[in-house]
Amino acid sequence: MRIRIIDAFTDRPFAGNPAAVCLLNAGAWPDEDWMRQVAAEMNLSETAFAHPLPEKIDADWALRWFTPTVEIDLCGHATLATAHALRSDRGTPGTIRFSSRSGVLTTHTHDDGTITLDFPAAPLTEVPIPDDLAETLSAKPDATYGTGALGDLLAVFPDEASARALAPDFTTLAGLTRRDGTRGIIATAPAAGRASGYDFVSRSPAHCQVNIRPSQAASPRAAATPRAQPEAASVSGYRRRVHTEELRIQTGSREQVRDLTAECRTFLSRAGVRDGLLHVWVPHATAGLAVIETGSGSDTDLLAVLHELLPADGRWSHRHGSPGHGRDHLLPALLPPYASIPVLGGRLALGTWQSICLVDTNGDNPVRTVRLSFLSG
Repeated sequence: MRIRIIDAFTDRPFAGNPAAVCLLNAGAWPDEDWMRQVAAEMNLSETAFAHPLPEKIDADWALRWFTPTVEIDLCGHATLATAHALRSDRGTPGTIRFSSRSGVLTTHTHDDGTITLDFPAAPLTEVPIPDDLAETLSAKPDATYGTGALGDLLAVFPDEASARALAPDFTTLAGLTRRDGTRGIIATAPAAGRASGYDFVSRSPAHCQVNIRPSQAASPRAAATPRAQPEAASVSGYRRRVHTEELRIQTGSREQVRDLTAECRTFLSRAGVRDGLLHVWVPHATAGLAVIETGSGSDTDLLAVLHELLPADGRWSHRHGSPGHGRDHLLPALLPPYASIPVLGGRLALGTWQSICLVDTNGDNPVRTVRLSFLSG
């Protein structure tokens, strides 16, 4: 058995939407507890399991999806990843029919490697905008819609800029979906213009997939979508070049100090920059950044100090999420969610033992977003 981690909606490793894919031999499904344990071990938003079906059946492969805790009815990017794995590993023909809990799903792989997904449309019913949604997403949608058996809430915003600017509080968002019994929340808006090459943008923050997805009509395609987006910013009457990129960091259910230095160096190399400032930003209310030494015990010591300063007990007024979760909302007051590091000759001007680290004590949110931005000198 081979398990692959495949990044969808991107043209490079360690970006886009990652999913684990487990291609099984023909026959019956393995024990469901085993599949749940594999998905928990992979600790990605979804792990896909597939096995070939006998001939003379209306589908070619059987397909199931598991999060680290439960089986779900449908997952787009994990289906995309499965189709890519079949094409790459087994040379499976361009069109594949998957039998799933959501019916037969069809994927078409094109000569250029892009993949079109043919999924059933979910009927929409307009529903009242939930209390606290605007505050949780940082903006109020124009309307919200239920998606029937799919279980998602679709929030429609007026324009692409509004959707891109959302800064969700993921912990509060998780509590809101539990309260309202929804699987997740999808934020969407029409594209800024036809020249963009797509019709709408969508973000699904409650599924921990914080990214903009190019789409064409009703058939999303896995076209190359680099996440580094150069932008121009006006500073004191002249223009400087800003390179920016969004990372998705898997932190899992345990508190940790996660070294981001390698990702920062890769970003600078890919951007081809020289002198300036690297700004690292974490758009979360329960995570922070620290520039410290790692690997010698200092990262463990930092977590121990945070436990002393912010005990995980019932003293906190903020009571959403796991017991003692209120401490996590105070973390950014001690470790701010930003850091700026000089860049000289394309290299981080760090000390010998310094590393740029994400500090995450919130086990309720297994995936974090980190924004890297470079401002040239």
